[in-house]
Amino acid sequence: MNTDRNKFLRGVMYACLAIIPFLAFYVSGFGFGVEWNSMLFPYITGKNFAFRILVEIAAAAWIMLMILDKNFRPKKSALLWIYGIFVFVLLLADIFSVNPTRAFFSNFERMEGFISHAHLFLYFLMLITLFKDKASWAKYKFILFLSNIPVLLLGLLQMLGLPNFAPMKFLPALRDAIGSKFAPSQGGMQLDASLGNSTYLAIYTVFFIFLFVLAYVENKKEKTKNNWVYLLMAGLNLIVLFYTQTRGAQVGFAIGVFVSALIILIGGRKFKDLKNKKRISLAIVVLVILGYVGLVSFGQASFIQNSSTLNRLSKISTFVKPSTLVSTASKLKTELYNPSSTYESLKEISGDGTFTSRLLNIKMSLEGFKERPILGWGQDNYFYVFSKYNDARMYAQEPWFDRSHNVFMDWLIAAGALGLIAYLALYVGAIWMMWFSKGGKAHKSSNDFIEKALLTGLLIAYFVHNIFVFDNLISYILFFIVLAYIASKYSKRNEEKVVAKLTNSEAKSRMVIYGPFVLLALLASLYFLNVRYYQANRNIIRGLSPKAQMDEDPVDTLNRSLTYFKKAIATGGVAELESREQLTQTALGLYNEIANSDIPQTEEYLPVYKLVSDYISTAKEKYQELLDKKPDPRSASIFAAFLGGIGDNGLALKYGEMAHSMAPAKQTITTTYIRELLTAGNYEEANNLAKEMYDSDRGYENAKSIYALTNLYTGNFDEGEKMLTDENGFMNVDQSLYEAYKAAGATSRLTSILKKNLEINPTDINSALLLSGVYVDNNNKAAAIVVLRNLAKSSPELASQIEEYIKTLQ
Repeated sequence: MNTDRNKFLRGVMYACLAIIPFLAFYVSGFGFGVEWNSMLFPYITGKNFAFRILVEIAAAAWIMLMILDKNFRPKKSALLWIYGIFVFVLLLADIFSVNPTRAFFSNFERMEGFISHAHLFLYFLMLITLFKDKASWAKYKFILFLSNIPVLLLGLLQMLGLPNFAPMKFLPALRDAIGSKFAPSQGGMQLDASLGNSTYLAIYTVFFIFLFVLAYVENKKEKTKNNWVYLLMAGLNLIVLFYTQTRGAQVGFAIGVFVSALIILIGGRKFKDLKNKKRISLAIVVLVILGYVGLVSFGQASFIQNSSTLNRLSKISTFVKPSTLVSTASKLKTELYNPSSTYESLKEISGDGTFTSRLLNIKMSLEGFKERPILGWGQDNYFYVFSKYNDARMYAQEPWFDRSHNVFMDWLIAAGALGLIAYLALYVGAIWMMWFSKGGKAHKSSNDFIEKALLTGLLIAYFVHNIFVFDNLISYILFFIVLAYIASKYSKRNEEKVVAKLTNSEAKSRMVIYGPFVLLALLASLYFLNVRYYQANRNIIRGLSPKAQMDEDPVDTLNRSLTYFKKAIATGGVAELESREQLTQTALGLYNEIANSDIPQTEEYLPVYKLVSDYISTAKEKYQELLDKKPDPRSASIFAAFLGGIGDNGLALKYGEMAHSMAPAKQTITTTYIRELLTAGNYEEANNLAKEMYDSDRGYENAKSIYALTNLYTGNFDEGEKMLTDENGFMNVDQSLYEAYKAAGATSRLTSILKKNLEINPTDINSALLLSGVYVDNNNKAAAIVVLRNLAKSSPELASQIEEYIKTLQ
């Protein structure tokens, strides 16, 4: 009976651990065009919730196994100690972080935080406990290889549907059909399969290329049938890697392969049976060198420029030319810290916008590290650093970064110097265990040597890849599978003491005593760490679509939507911020819908107006509640924009100022604050801020437009108009300019400018519509109609629409 219990518990562990590699293919709501059970950030949340649930169930079975049989307790190893220290440092860093809630729970977009790393650590512990020999690891590797098949097939299907995939140009109908069904989720030309991001798929394929080649080498020596399948799978993964167009993973792969080949070439001399492998290694070393030289020498050749992947790679290879590497690095460092440099001047040296943003993020990360050097800012708190130390030259990139896009900088920010050292120790510990530990030295065969070389190359490839991006759940899983394998195989195995087996009655007694506690702990973790947050995520999704359903039953729809949001907000944790952001966006959409609709304010529709009012007041209350407890510049700026949108200008100004005080160099925040200052009539202050923003990097066109606008508000017309006028004397105009001239009491000046614009370009729609609007506001409809009729003559394609508008004026 005791044996049956152990078998059952082991079976539960095996089943859960076997499913985990297949999570790479799981996407919430994904069913080849069929939407079901969709979640917010479906490529992230579904995988993470499933992983946590599987780990928790497996861990409950494992705890009972350890209670019943001491042989299931983890064996000590250097990697286990290092990983344990790393997790402990993370715990301390997150406890003392700037925002512990984010540090522990993260958000739905990332779902990392301490909770995820605690689960990864449990996963690692169970792997090294359950898989102790070659046979057990062979079974798990087989499962791992099977899990690669659906992801690989989806990636290949995406590739066949790419417009630039040359072999399919002869079958355009088939290509388009495949492309419409299996297009990359990001909408571009970079494959992402079921991982939702090309960088995630790229490093995923890198792991499998190395692991499949390793399996081929191992099985070839054992003369296993159908061994060619491993090489085929490695080759297909390599093709998918190429079409992800992800330079970090591709460069990492090339360097990793180069290192592995070099180790075999140099160190393999003592193994007579590696003669052919040394020749292959020499060929690989030469091929990698020639590939690099080719990209450097022929980077401008048409065959490279016409290939998206090779073109992107050539930009990196150009930067790292041996002849100019030192001088280029020196120029970049000087320009990076030059206060008068611009984004364009920095990009000119680096040769690439993405690389420029990475450098600026590293600079900001180092500034943040100086402020909190020991334990950092806590996980998922990089956006505080990004806001506080924001570099104006980041204007050309996405508005917000929640990661440094460099794993090592991310850990420096998340857990300080201690965290980064502990993380780097994982790589060092793994390599030390394979090559220098007593356990590693005990494995002396040529096969062991090849395995060490390939695993070393894989770790190097992953390391290089991490210089350019950040991690995700699937890459973590693969990384810790490799570390668990190394810890399991290369640990020194002392003779284990014989542990007396429990009698059936003793085992039954322990099950009765400890079983209920373990079960309760499992149920608690499943609910409090997963189910409630899953429900919160679904509630946000349910709350997001009131406008689309308004025609059905607006009162019931709004009631349900608001209730869903309230439930999500009450959950807190990982849903704390996302639920509020989505609520405010939905509330603003409803406000605009009502404001621009023809719904009469009669007794029949009063419940709708009241519910929209409740929606808006709830959004205000919940967001204020969060910001009063945990102020952050991004949220304050979003809230200020929402408040401005609903006309609460007093509060908008308050939170705009809060955001700006916390992130004075962040242009999007400053822009929001400037608009609130203009609404409040604080024109001089708005003008001063706009000038500071414009002077921080004069290449930023939006900052130039805003500075020009504030000049008009303050009556500095010559300066503002000069900034908006091109070399032909034509001035770019929009509705905001009318508000500026009106506030300055100079609409007649604007009228003259608009007339001049139409003399230069009679077909300019903006100038004509704005001029007609100025005339209408000044009760001169006849002049407005003349302007519109002239526009209809110069733009006949708009004539019918213009005539309809003229009828409303007559």
